[in-house]
Amino acid sequence: MKKKPVIFFLLFIAIFLLSIPVSAQDSLNVRIRRSNAVPFSDKIGYTVNLYVSVLDSSGKPVRGLDMDHFKVYEDSLPQTLTEARSAEDEPLSIALVMDMSGSMLGQALYDPQSISEFLHLLSGTDRSAVISYNERISILQRFTSDHASSISAASGAKPENGRGSCLYDALYEGLELSLSQTAGRRAVVIFTDGKDELADGSICSTRPLSDVLNFSAENRIPVFTIGIGENTDDKELQRIAETTGGSFTKITPTLDMNTVFGLIYAQLSHEYKITYKTERNAGEHAVLVESEKDSAFGKNSAVVTLPVMPTIMRFQSPEEGSQQQGEVLLSVAFITQSSEVANVEYFCNGQQLGKVISYPYTFSWDLAQWEPGVAMVEAIAYNRENQELARASRMIFIQETAAAEPTQELPTAEPTTAPTATALPVKEEKSGTSPILFVCLGGLAAAVIILVILLSKKKDKPKNAEPVYIPPLNYSAFSDPAPKASVSGLHIMGSSTASDTLQVIHSDDPAMPGKRFSVKFLPFTLGRSADNNAVFTELDRAVGRHHAVLEEWNGLTAIRDLNSRYGTYVNEQKAGTDPVILNNGDAIRLGSRLTLKFTKAASVSGSQAEATAIIDTSSLSGEETMISNTIPEEKGEKTVRVVLLGKNKRK
Repeated sequence: MKKKPVIFFLLFIAIFLLSIPVSAQDSLNVRIRRSNAVPFSDKIGYTVNLYVSVLDSSGKPVRGLDMDHFKVYEDSLPQTLTEARSAEDEPLSIALVMDMSGSMLGQALYDPQSISEFLHLLSGTDRSAVISYNERISILQRFTSDHASSISAASGAKPENGRGSCLYDALYEGLELSLSQTAGRRAVVIFTDGKDELADGSICSTRPLSDVLNFSAENRIPVFTIGIGENTDDKELQRIAETTGGSFTKITPTLDMNTVFGLIYAQLSHEYKITYKTERNAGEHAVLVESEKDSAFGKNSAVVTLPVMPTIMRFQSPEEGSQQQGEVLLSVAFITQSSEVANVEYFCNGQQLGKVISYPYTFSWDLAQWEPGVAMVEAIAYNRENQELARASRMIFIQETAAAEPTQELPTAEPTTAPTATALPVKEEKSGTSPILFVCLGGLAAAVIILVILLSKKKDKPKNAEPVYIPPLNYSAFSDPAPKASVSGLHIMGSSTASDTLQVIHSDDPAMPGKRFSVKFLPFTLGRSADNNAVFTELDRAVGRHHAVLEEWNGLTAIRDLNSRYGTYVNEQKAGTDPVILNNGDAIRLGSRLTLKFTKAASVSGSQAEATAIIDTSSLSGEETMISNTIPEEKGEKTVRVVLLGKNKRK
């Protein structure tokens, strides 16, 4: 009889002890806010950065964590962390989206002063933007580090009676505006008291919620949603936050807006940056992050996209730091190729040695004409659009070629007195020239004749002849139809201006910033497809395959968007399918973050203007044809360079 109370007591203790770790398993809230993967520059692989928030049960950030408190799994495989630290030193860009629909007029829980206090929390390195919405979307303040301007813009926003709430369109605008921020961490914070609807209850936004979620996931921008009042769709706001890596909070009489804004800022400003290296293939991979501290545990998963590896090229020979003389074989090998290699150019101390246009891209270099000393040898690979794919370098030491030692003459033997002997019969040799001498003289004469022929051919060519560059055009990929051929088959391409330039200011591809594209011909296309004139890599994911085109418009250079998904912007003003005239120094943004600077070249007078004519001569017969023509203008003439394509060659 006495055993039953003891058994029940032990069972109660066991249940209590087992319940402790179970409750601790859910005590940490881990959120992967965003991620990025940077390809290695010298081998296949990536450095992956995860930005993670760890919150306690009350929503406050957990501080003081390091690598011992995190575990990362990629496709279920454990990863070795190289870094896990606070990301507080990285700037924060917040786009604040405010509901100014008619229902906000009578909302007792709405506190405008909390917005000012929230923006006051941002530091001098942080940036803020303000958007208000009802049935219309208004950007009140673009991103700025002058938070006083953002506070002034937010204070001037007032709810409008009778207006609906285009929630999804406003969120998409905030996400798109956030893409202009190229550095640090980004987030969108939105508060609303209702659903996406007009005053009559019909849907307000032109974009569906799926577009918002896909756009946020693709660009890894978390959305923090705040619900005010009883008319909000809390499940939908929570879904938006959790899908994008943000959080949802409901304003109540006991949890005011000021407190909620403070929690959101704490979560954003106290993130952790977790870094590991991987050699997985390009594409999407599932990543799981676990965090544990003082028996408290939490985890979260996300999809990380590894971009396509850029072209990586290495020198095979000569060896680094080797001593060389005579002839040296220059050879490179490609570890990865993001595009087809058309040619490789070799340089020494900045001076071009030669160009190789076929595999295996080896080049024989004669060092006889080079001074002894340190030499930096460089190889640059180009694609068919003459755009640089990769480069590699080697340092060698050029040795002085050893001079041939003079032949020593044998000493003349002194005559000696020998005893008289009977003379033997001696065979007389025929006099005359040796046959070997005839062969040598004949070979020398043939070499002289060949040399004279080669030199005479070189004299016929102009001294400063330059190859004519014919840009690749693929009109079928554009919205405009291909130009129709005239009866004569002559098409004039070009403009009466010197070469304009496009310089890459920012790109997600670390190899692109600073790169210049010379706009020698119009139209000039831009995009990720290899048939464009300016080709960008897969790292710039928001750039379309055929994104935009530069065209001549009333004698000026204009840009036109080719119905790209993420748009084309000139000085942050969205350009449509109608041409937008470009001025010197204009900033062109393709999609989210790829930024170019347009530099206008000086105009060329009419008499000096030059165009290029391309003639298909594959169907012509007879001798080679050379066509020259002048096109009369009001002032001067335009010279036409003729390029013959087909079986006839260009003279």
